[in-house]
Amino acid sequence: MEVEKREETVTVIAQAGTHLDEVVSLSVAEGWAGLECLSGIPGSVGATPVQNVGAYGQEVAECILWVEVFHREHLTFQRLSCEACGFAYRSSIFRGQRQWIITRVAFRLLPQGSPTLRYPELAELFRGSARPSLAEVRQAVLSLRQKKGMVLTPGLPESRTVGSFFKNPVLSFEAFERLKTRLWEQGVLLFPQEPPNFAVPAGIKVPAAWLVEQAGFPKGTRRGPVGVSPLHALSLVHWGGGTAEALVAFASEIQRAVKQAFGITLEPEPVFVGFSQDLPLERATCL
Repeated sequence: MEVEKREETVTVIAQAGTHLDEVVSLSVAEGWAGLECLSGIPGSVGATPVQNVGAYGQEVAECILWVEVFHREHLTFQRLSCEACGFAYRSSIFRGQRQWIITRVAFRLLPQGSPTLRYPELAELFRGSARPSLAEVRQAVLSLRQKKGMVLTPGLPESRTVGSFFKNPVLSFEAFERLKTRLWEQGVLLFPQEPPNFAVPAGIKVPAAWLVEQAGFPKGTRRGPVGVSPLHALSLVHWGGGTAEALVAFASEIQRAVKQAFGITLEPEPVFVGFSQDLPLERATCL
């Protein structure tokens, strides 16, 4: 890794094959804010821009300065600014394309910056206390991820997943009102209760995990060798002895149930390799 220090920022340049958590650990140890909530995410630095990796209130798009890519047809290197990467919720210009190979990523971080505490579950851990350090927030995130099986742990089958299988749907205000009406009519919630939700610039985000459980797939649901993790409803686990096809069929069953119950087609987060279609499930919609 290369580090470039300026008056108000620090730029960390990492090769694509570097483990992301190595960069996060270094930034936290040095007191550079911007990546602390991404602690414990498995995978490489080069993978993070592809779907704008995010967790616990942070996304890499917030601190990426540029992404260096190699063009497979032109055989040239190119440096793309953050704006040129087309970042959106779990998306970028890199997702689904094959012309670029990401080689390096530059992260712009804030020395002595405050940790990000936007995510309610994380913020609740520090309510009423003085401003936590970056190290304390990192440890809290690791603890939360561990409890949900979202940290790769030898001997823990619940961690043998691709992480969150579905994206959290972002609804328009009108679609959110329709969802609430359905929930009241079905007796899932009593008027005027609302489902858990978070305001975001594009609308209202509803946790996909909550929708999955309300549609009849609580944590621990099994379909032979595959199922919903007993630790987190968005994590689909392969317990061994099955196939990727069985896991995708189970994901499709969940997707159909959520759509039938609430009029929302959940969008899968993973990239599918080796299937006859790039996306062997339905594309996201909201009735």
